[in-house]
Amino acid sequence: MTRKDNRGRVLKIGEIQRKNLSYEYRYNDPVSGKRVSIYKSTLQELRVEEKKIQKMLDEQMDTLQGNRLLEDQLDLYLTTKLNLRAGSKKTYQTAINTLKETPMAKRKIRQITATQIKLVFIDWYTKGRSREYIQLCYTILRSALQMGYEDGYMIKNPCSFKLGSILPKNDSQRKPLTKQEKEKLLKMLAESTNPYDEFYYHVVLVLCETGLRIGEFRGLRKGDIDFENGIINVHHQLTREGEYTPPKTKNAIRQIPMTQNVVNSMKYLMDRANKIQGQKQLSYVGYDDFIMLSKRNGLPVSGYTYARTFTRFEKEYKEKYEQDIVVSPHICRHTFCSNCAAGGMPPKSLQILMGHASFQISMDVYSGLEFLTVKADFARVAASL
Repeated sequence: MTRKDNRGRVLKIGEIQRKNLSYEYRYNDPVSGKRVSIYKSTLQELRVEEKKIQKMLDEQMDTLQGNRLLEDQLDLYLTTKLNLRAGSKKTYQTAINTLKETPMAKRKIRQITATQIKLVFIDWYTKGRSREYIQLCYTILRSALQMGYEDGYMIKNPCSFKLGSILPKNDSQRKPLTKQEKEKLLKMLAESTNPYDEFYYHVVLVLCETGLRIGEFRGLRKGDIDFENGIINVHHQLTREGEYTPPKTKNAIRQIPMTQNVVNSMKYLMDRANKIQGQKQLSYVGYDDFIMLSKRNGLPVSGYTYARTFTRFEKEYKEKYEQDIVVSPHICRHTFCSNCAAGGMPPKSLQILMGHASFQISMDVYSGLEFLTVKADFARVAASL
């Protein structure tokens, strides 16, 4: 006998219209043998879900494991990352916690769609969350769902799309600070009532006038500063995981001349480190002469703390000057490189100063120069055209 719903539509095998007019689909899970039911408010919604289940049934997949919530799948994924160092694991956990705050975290992994994921990332982006952080969350989510797919609990990975297909390349994340932005930022920190900002004033100044990577900056020890010759010797870094290692490449082992501003700031930072070390008397990875120490615990300030603090600068800058700014330790390095290029430094010298593998990497910063700088450069050669 043909069964129909209240609108006269023929119901397929396993489909039922309930007394409340919602719909149910019943099937046997091929792995456990259990009788399973799913419910939807409309027949159209039921059949969309039914089609997914049928594909899993055809492939003899475990349909019940696909009922695992996304938040649980993310936790399971993290347990498989035994190769993560402490700092990276903390970063992963922060990103997972952010993903858990989304509505889709309470959904079954087999019910999550690519559109749902895309809308979350687009919403984050439009609300000002950095593309770099969204990229991290995307990578973790994609890997966690891929694990569910490979285990046979999902028909496909809904996070297999490219992030660049929905988000623009955020060039502002790499745009160097203008001279005015740098001066206003330093002025803001100099006038700040926040007791930590006296330290960060000198941090920003040194980063903007040396081009040091944040790991290289964190890894500076007292013996690396040669005040007599006005040079910073770079031969180690503190990694995000807290390891004291050689720099990322052999080209990064270098010497950086100090401006008078940097000399003054380094003297302040050295005096500050001596006072903290005198109080805490701590060593870190076997050394007791690191310079960039936290007053709170006497250990080198973490990369996470720098990232969080520079985000605070962006908010305070907007409040004070009613202008947006994007600033990070890497942008300070980019600012230094751009200013050296704009000042006419020969490409090879700039390459050595930056610790780049090739001068092309260094010269790529010209894309960040203001048009007025490019116009002035053009004016100098226009007569020879």
